[in-house]
Amino acid sequence: MSRVVLYNKWRPQTFGDVVGQEPTVRTLQNSLAAGQVAHAYVFAGPRGSGKTSLARILAKALNCLQGVQPEPCGKCEACADILEGRFLDLVELDAASNRGIEDIRDLRERVNFAPVSGRYKFYLIDEVHQLTPEASNALLKTLEEPPDHAVFVLATTEIHRVLPTILSRCQRFDFRRIPVRSLVGRLQEIAEAEKVTAETEALNILARMAGGSARDAVSLFDQAIIYAEDGVTATDVRDMLGLAHTAVVAEFVDTLARRDTTEGLRVLSQAADQGLDMRQFARETVRYLRGTLLHKSGMEAAELLEMSEEEAALMDGLAERISLSEIVQAIRLFSEAEQALRLGVFPQLPVELALVEFCAKDETTGTTAAPAPSPRQPATAAPRREAAQPGPEPSTAAVERPAADGPKTSETVEKASSAPTAAPSDAPPADAPAASTDGSPLADIQQRWDAVVDSFRRPNVHLRGVLRDCTPIAVQDRVLTLEFAHAWHRDQVRQSDNLILVEKAVAQTIGRHFSIECTLAQRDSPASAYEKDPANDPVVRKAQQLFPGTVTYENADEDNSSPAQ
Repeated sequence: MSRVVLYNKWRPQTFGDVVGQEPTVRTLQNSLAAGQVAHAYVFAGPRGSGKTSLARILAKALNCLQGVQPEPCGKCEACADILEGRFLDLVELDAASNRGIEDIRDLRERVNFAPVSGRYKFYLIDEVHQLTPEASNALLKTLEEPPDHAVFVLATTEIHRVLPTILSRCQRFDFRRIPVRSLVGRLQEIAEAEKVTAETEALNILARMAGGSARDAVSLFDQAIIYAEDGVTATDVRDMLGLAHTAVVAEFVDTLARRDTTEGLRVLSQAADQGLDMRQFARETVRYLRGTLLHKSGMEAAELLEMSEEEAALMDGLAERISLSEIVQAIRLFSEAEQALRLGVFPQLPVELALVEFCAKDETTGTTAAPAPSPRQPATAAPRREAAQPGPEPSTAAVERPAADGPKTSETVEKASSAPTAAPSDAPPADAPAASTDGSPLADIQQRWDAVVDSFRRPNVHLRGVLRDCTPIAVQDRVLTLEFAHAWHRDQVRQSDNLILVEKAVAQTIGRHFSIECTLAQRDSPASAYEKDPANDPVVRKAQQLFPGTVTYENADEDNSSPAQ
């Protein structure tokens, strides 16, 4: 037996059914009552906010056999045909799949034909921002001189991508995200009609998770009905969505207030073992902290966030034990952790790092205490590759330096897998790259830079080769500076799309977000790592990995030095 999903069954069919878009509904109804119908409208707003549903209701009102009126009758033949999708004068075009100029030319040829049975030929173009530039210009010509019987509705989720010249020829309506309270009311109405018992707290959770989308809220409710079988409870919804109970989030945030790292890690581990979604856990933590921030700032957090009395009481207690600056820091850390979780390999690692970083904050200085450097790593910086680490007396390399005015000589590096690796000196090498204040963030990034580079797969595999040409040289105020040997590679990473990908890869591997700055190594400068030691050149390091054995560097004299060949 086929089952009609709730979203299709409860899709708005009249202006009165539309929730959360009262200004738009009122304006359209007033224009219908006055008989002042525009020839083109733009409906812009987030997904699930009712754009296409309201467009179809407008098409009903314009073609209702009872006449153009503020509310269609819903019973006549035209209203029934539109409801069932067989009204010939309602043409819907999905610009995401019909985005070419030929599709718009076909529309331009058909628009001049009179309506078949209705009063108006109604064209609904969804995701209009997806049209190609040529198709957009062709549509512009149609909107400039439309026939009297044609009405256009252009729906889009990205209004900034629509040509300004098109927007200037349309009446624009901006749809808002539907408030949680309105979504809860709609879900309660559906629950009563479907004879489903549902806790108010369960509907509140579903409405919050919908993110302002009525379609998502009803779809989640439909899923919860099937999951629960006998009444929808808040526990059922949390289990279905992998959400933590408010008490668990409150317990975790309490460990932040007490700076109890051990207990916080235990709560996280237990949440992960129970199958809770760590991204949702991070979001709930941020939401909880935001409520505490609003409450501590003197606002009615419970009313703003539509939270229960239990949540509000827990936040009251927390607000007394944590300062505003600490709340702000925690919100930033866990917001970054939620972003890092999109690409993370270990589900809870970014959240654990955010917890540890917050709890490591020195209460007297207000700064994060720097971890002690590893005994195997210099305190200020770490070389990017172990093969490039200079040792005090390397057993696997014989180095012969030329005198300042002597003839050209050669350096020989012998690579033997059986020879032990020399331990690095306690003091950092003289030509080590500049490090951050405490040295540890840069050292950690340099040590794991190979993992960042190797994380790139198709279709972004070209970035792997580009990033092998650079070395992390400095970290300051969460800005990571990369030094490139070649300008073309630097410029590739500087492109906005590639820069975002590199920042995401660093966040995924390191566990913290850094903004990336790109610089070019000055080969003529004595500060260039590639000039001082050719073994630092990424091309040379790759050659050593691919071709084990002896690598010889031939250097020109001082007046005409060049990178290792």
